[in-house]
Amino acid sequence: MLIDDTLLGEYYSYVDSLNQCGATTRDIKSLARRYTRFIAERGMKAGPDSVDKFIAHRDKHLEKRSRKTSKAYRPVRNMNSTYQLKKFLNFLVSREVIPPFEDILPKTFQDALDSFFSMMIEEGSLVRDTCLERRNIVKRFLFFVDREGPRELSQIDTTIVYDFFRTHYRRCAPDTAGKVVGALKPFFRLLHRKRILKRDISESLITPRKYKLAKLPKVMNEKELDKLLASLAGNRPMDVRDRAMILLLLVYGLRLVELSSLTLDCFDWENNRLIVKKRKQRDVLELPLLPSVGVAVAEYIRTARPPDASTSKVFCSTMSVRPIASPDAIGKILEKRFAACGVNATPGSFRHTLASHMVNRGASYEEISAVLGHASVESAHYYAKVNLVSLREVAENYSLFF
Repeated sequence: MLIDDTLLGEYYSYVDSLNQCGATTRDIKSLARRYTRFIAERGMKAGPDSVDKFIAHRDKHLEKRSRKTSKAYRPVRNMNSTYQLKKFLNFLVSREVIPPFEDILPKTFQDALDSFFSMMIEEGSLVRDTCLERRNIVKRFLFFVDREGPRELSQIDTTIVYDFFRTHYRRCAPDTAGKVVGALKPFFRLLHRKRILKRDISESLITPRKYKLAKLPKVMNEKELDKLLASLAGNRPMDVRDRAMILLLLVYGLRLVELSSLTLDCFDWENNRLIVKKRKQRDVLELPLLPSVGVAVAEYIRTARPPDASTSKVFCSTMSVRPIASPDAIGKILEKRFAACGVNATPGSFRHTLASHMVNRGASYEEISAVLGHASVESAHYYAKVNLVSLREVAENYSLFF
């Protein structure tokens, strides 16, 4: 059991690590401080069980204060708080203060999840990252069934699915809802084929309808790019790493999954080439390594990348020698950068910005698709709507008839 002094010391060490990596959000630090005080006063052990008790205690406290928005935003707030506290627990595990912990599903649930993942891998129609993404969605659903539902696979019905969406994906975008439905439908069909479910409830799930080319791509203008690049002028390890990542995203239009999978062998320094594994095409694309990008990546490898990193991945966390393994982790790093410099953009804005510049400079759709790694040339038609010069000419020619 942790004592007060140990908890206090580990909390200050965690705050120092957040300050070193540039995390200035007060909510994260205050949340860890309140959790530390909570388990110290009650003599609890740091772990997932005490996190759940802390979240429940905080809900009761907020209800007493009669906050109007506490009930409406409670699921999202609790999910974010649990995620942040799990990061604090992982920090304690890395310092060997507490033993490693892991959320464990019941055996029947875990067997069904493993069978579902094996089925997706054997079919071979999806890339491994998509299989892992669907597996994580189904795993979250099974945890919800175990904690909030009937705790039996045979008792799953549409009511439980509705409660799951209302709890975890209440305000999600149609694309996110489509991913969740796309993961749950084949899982329910698998349970029905194995006669675990009497009725195939996948037929009751409706995928949100999406219209082709219905949205405008989010493109950053010159002022936003200047503000973003100016915020990367520091010499901190985090600044050097983020500068190299953003230049790769901006110059080559890489996807986040492609950036996270870059290894040291992808950079051919002698021939000035960058070798990228395009996930959609399942092919390798060789691009010229521009001097500005090469200098930024070389500076990161030489000065900011942990020298004792035990991985061939290029980009690692500044807090440890572990690689930034997931695209979501890179996306959160970029979102913090956008918020810090006041730029209204998303991680996908780099690809959109590159494609729009290529369109405005007269590049063909085939060239844009080749650089961005589209599976079909029709995907490049999405960026025709940002060709303001051509659209203006069409409008002027059309006005001649009136």
